[in-house]
Amino acid sequence: MEQHLLGGSMAGRWVSTCCSYRTLKAWLPILSWLPQYNLSWLQMDVIAGLTVGLTTVPQALAYAEVAGLPVQYGLYSAFMGGFIYTFLGTSKDVTLGPTAIMSLLCASVVTGDPARAVLLSLLCGIAQTALALLRLGIPQKFYLEVYYTFSRLPEARPGDALLGLLWPGAAPYAPADEEEPGFPSSRRRLPLVGFHIFTITGKTAQGLPPFRPPPTSEITANGTVVSFGEMVERIACHLSSASQNNYRVDPNQELLAIGLTNIMGSFVSAYPVTGSFGRTAVNSQTGVCTPAGGLGQQ
Repeated sequence: MEQHLLGGSMAGRWVSTCCSYRTLKAWLPILSWLPQYNLSWLQMDVIAGLTVGLTTVPQALAYAEVAGLPVQYGLYSAFMGGFIYTFLGTSKDVTLGPTAIMSLLCASVVTGDPARAVLLSLLCGIAQTALALLRLGIPQKFYLEVYYTFSRLPEARPGDALLGLLWPGAAPYAPADEEEPGFPSSRRRLPLVGFHIFTITGKTAQGLPPFRPPPTSEITANGTVVSFGEMVERIACHLSSASQNNYRVDPNQELLAIGLTNIMGSFVSAYPVTGSFGRTAVNSQTGVCTPAGGLGQQ
């Protein structure tokens, strides 16, 4: 009788703990900041979201080409993260979307096949969500992305590499824009007229992709390597922004957010995405206040 009562009380405590508001806030971080949301935060989030959105479009088009996919797949991959991360993210600064390193990793797996890229997003999302639920969100090694970055250097286009090498030395001597109120006067323009070292994306498919299950019948390589590559970039990006802005992030919750983003992204023809260092820095510098800034990017 005593053992029965003891077991019943333990089960009751477990149920009350799992169903408590504190546990719900841990799984849905939006409940921590939404009750304090105000018009001042809304203004800053809208400004940050629009600013990041303007950088996302050209980057997404370029990263799709890096992944060897039609350029519209970069746009398809750019918008799901803003919705999912608003509810599940623990960092106010981080933005999810296509990145250069993830595009390189995908290129080595999907070999230019959009169906494989979409399926890879689903596989990565499932693996990441499982790791999050098992509380394995903190990786131990950060060497994978460095290896893949240097292994793909021979495929860099000479024009892009030349611009990257020459810009730091040429920028101080380039003509400056006229000073405008509210903007720094140190902005520089590098004239590129007459050089034909770049290519344009051309026409892209119009409209949004249909919401449909990913092509699971497609045969593709295992997505584990790409999934761990995403973990590395995502955790490094999130911890960097958190340390600069004096707040803490939950790596397991972040892994859950990126996992569900990739799962849901596979239903709108997205390839795997992760946290972007560049867009996160822009988001932080423009004064974003909450993860709701990601909605402004849409």
